[in-house]
Amino acid sequence: MPFEPEIFAGRFPDLARRWHRVSGYFRANTRRHGFAVGTNYAVPAPDPAVKGVRLAFFSDLHYTGTAAQDRRLADAAEMTAEYKPDYLLFGGDLAGHSNMLETSFRSLEYFREIPCVKLAVPGNWESGKQWIHPDFWSRHYQQYDFEFLDNRMYRDSRCAIYGLGELSSGRLLRPEWDSAVAARIIFSHRPDNVVAIDSWKSNARLAPLILCGHLHGGQVRIPFLGAVYRRASRYGSRFDYGRYEHSRGEQMIITSGMGECSFPFRFCCRREMVFIEFV
Repeated sequence: MPFEPEIFAGRFPDLARRWHRVSGYFRANTRRHGFAVGTNYAVPAPDPAVKGVRLAFFSDLHYTGTAAQDRRLADAAEMTAEYKPDYLLFGGDLAGHSNMLETSFRSLEYFREIPCVKLAVPGNWESGKQWIHPDFWSRHYQQYDFEFLDNRMYRDSRCAIYGLGELSSGRLLRPEWDSAVAARIIFSHRPDNVVAIDSWKSNARLAPLILCGHLHGGQVRIPFLGAVYRRASRYGSRFDYGRYEHSRGEQMIITSGMGECSFPFRFCCRREMVFIEFV
């Protein structure tokens, strides 16, 4: 069933309150590698078969080809290779400017040699370019060994990973799970998408682990006060960063991403790769 915003919009605020922030910006377990920062999370394994499975997640590159971005990406890729993930997930918003769309894909070249499953979802930046045929994204991501998931699922013997579409595009479909896999994971560009699909079957679990980006951690953070800049979320800074738990038990991790948008800097807000292990 396609998403119909006019039907569900009024229900969003109550649904958002079902998510409780478990840990925020200053409680994150981080380490630095050159110009890159890695943030580590341990997540309870939904099944013994996936204990030890590792995921790396990054989002919001907004790549424009600057030397600083390339240094950061090179260090992030090196840190990711050392982590040896089983899955590498990209959460959307690849490019910084429309005239650099083709160039932006070269940012993924840094991750090409990492031997793992690589998956990507659309961001609101990509979804907003409705004059571009959807095949453009899957074709270009495939050149860099990423499978593009827009309301589609990747399955193997251990995990089913669902790439959720974008609210802004009107294409948002709740996953239909295969009971045979040991772990279910949703990743999506922004948490608003997750709250939206929670409205359809409010008593049905979404997935034990959900990964999102989009808000850039606020991009400007004031010590002890938190995010100032609120990027296009109807919930303000409620989902700006951190680890959240649904009242039913689902875990959602929201990254601050690696790039910036609207103004070309961050203040007291790290750019990060996220590393997750099922324990």
